[in-house]
Amino acid sequence: MDDAPQATGALISYIQRRYHDSHRHDLAELTCLAILAEARHGAEPHAPKGSVALLSRINTRLSALMQQDDAVLFPMMLAGERRGLAPLVKQAIAEHDALLDLLGELGALTRSDKAPAADASWQAFCFGAQEFAGDLAAHLQVKDKVLFPRFL
Repeated sequence: MDDAPQATGALISYIQRRYHDSHRHDLAELTCLAILAEARHGAEPHAPKGSVALLSRINTRLSALMQQDDAVLFPMMLAGERRGLAPLVKQAIAEHDALLDLLGELGALTRSDKAPAADASWQAFCFGAQEFAGDLAAHLQVKDKVLFPRFL
């Protein structure tokens, strides 16, 4: 959050530029790695079973949130329109909490100590999932702690 700009317009641009595009890209890469890890190791007891379905749920929720940000919340914030914004912001915060719960599930599936040392794709998936989760958590925190309180 230290490098996030303070002015509302600049902060919104920062969120879109820094997080939205990278999340889309990262989720696509993680899904490919998850498919590979599940296909190669699905029968193993510590395999990341269900990770593709979980990433799909994360993608669905995150895509809906980013679309809501870009089409509704951010334009209202930039226009200085406060009427009707607080309930939308509160709903977004609740959605953020649901996403954080899904990230917790992802973390449990992708603990790197479960991945075999010889399997680079599984290890890459575990590492990538941890990086993605940290980045998404930072994104949500910038919105919840810096941007959204201005409109509640």
